[in-house]
Amino acid sequence: VAIPAAFATGIDVIRTDCRDTTVHILQKFGGEIAGKTEVFFKGNITPVILKRDNLPAEYQSAAQTHA
Repeated sequence: VAIPAAFATGIDVIRTDCRDTTVHILQKFGGEIAGKTEVFFKGNITPVILKRDNLPAEYQSAAQTHA
């Protein structure tokens, strides 16, 4: 899964703006809504923050930094 792999590079936080469907997917990975939803072209976007520490347990080992 790409999200734990991104954390394995050494970053601790991912900040992004997402469409509604992606927000729901990222919330399953521990994502938190970080602001209000805004109109963007013909849809909505919502700021989301993903933190390494908030990943579900089944993804924690994949998110460990590889030295």
